[in-house]
Amino acid sequence: MVEAFELTACEAADALRKKELSARELVASTLGRIERVEKDIHAYQLVLKDYAEQRAAAIDERRAKGDDLPPWAGIPIALKDNFCLRDFPATCSSRILENFIPPLQWNRCSEDPRRGVDSDWENQSR
Repeated sequence: MVEAFELTACEAADALRKKELSARELVASTLGRIERVEKDIHAYQLVLKDYAEQRAAAIDERRAKGDDLPPWAGIPIALKDNFCLRDFPATCSSRILENFIPPLQWNRCSEDPRRGVDSDWENQSR
């Protein structure tokens, strides 16, 4: 059987929409995979586990209420460490920026929540 983290974004979005998979399950599977392999591949500067779990729970609650959600709602994403997200470190993999917390946000993340980007990000950029 395929694990949730192995699904393509389109397959996962379809499973979420059909309620065959919850955002919590998808995030848990993805975080589990990261936990198992990160020590060997060193792909991430920072994993926002608590944030991802909170956002997945919020998406599941909205889906359960029947809210109209963007097609990619609940799909975990990874952002390169040079994108500024307010209140989260952005080191650009540089020691000189190791303690940098951006006071602003890269606006392409928040441009239009209908495109499927987390609406919390939209609200942070204003």
